[in-house]
Amino acid sequence: MSFVPIKDGEFTSTIYGMIKDGKYNEVMRILQYELQRSPSNRAALSLLGYCQYYTQDFHGAVECYEQLTQLYPNFSEYKLYYAQSLYNAFMFPEAIAVASTIEDPSLLSEVIKLEAAIKYREEDLTNARILVEQFPQEDVDIEVNLACLDYKENNYEKSLERFSRATGTFGYQPELAYAQALCHYRRKEYPQALKYITDIIDRGIQ
Repeated sequence: MSFVPIKDGEFTSTIYGMIKDGKYNEVMRILQYELQRSPSNRAALSLLGYCQYYTQDFHGAVECYEQLTQLYPNFSEYKLYYAQSLYNAFMFPEAIAVASTIEDPSLLSEVIKLEAAIKYREEDLTNARILVEQFPQEDVDIEVNLACLDYKENNYEKSLERFSRATGTFGYQPELAYAQALCHYRRKEYPQALKYITDIIDRGIQ
């Protein structure tokens, strides 16, 4: 299949418009065509990586962001996106290796979050907790992350308290309600667990 090239000066705005409309598959085909014509096209590589990440083609995103980090080694955001893509592709050692090269102070909190997530996935709960406790105190993700760690460590009472506080902060979210249901279930509080599950179903139907 061939495509009519987008006019010079209109490429990025046209692609952004299509992304806004949710036309990810069409956008990716156009971007891949553009990259055949110009393999080092920064805008095409960046947008393709974004679309692949959004559609959960993490291995494809890894390839795009790896190339971008090679072409623009001083642009730290590409290193972060590369590391995040590696993480989501379950390439944890590679993700840690890339994250360790990021020196931009403005990205420090994102790097710490990524490293904490990797340690959590690797079941290294001690180091995951150490990293989570380094989050900025105003970071609203701290409570949920600590709740997940408490749950993993079988401290269901503390986990439930944290998930409840997070619900007070964020408002109702089905993921948090399900987490609270799991805590009650683990504590053998089956009526309470069933209440949360029923509420999730009822809200989903509405």
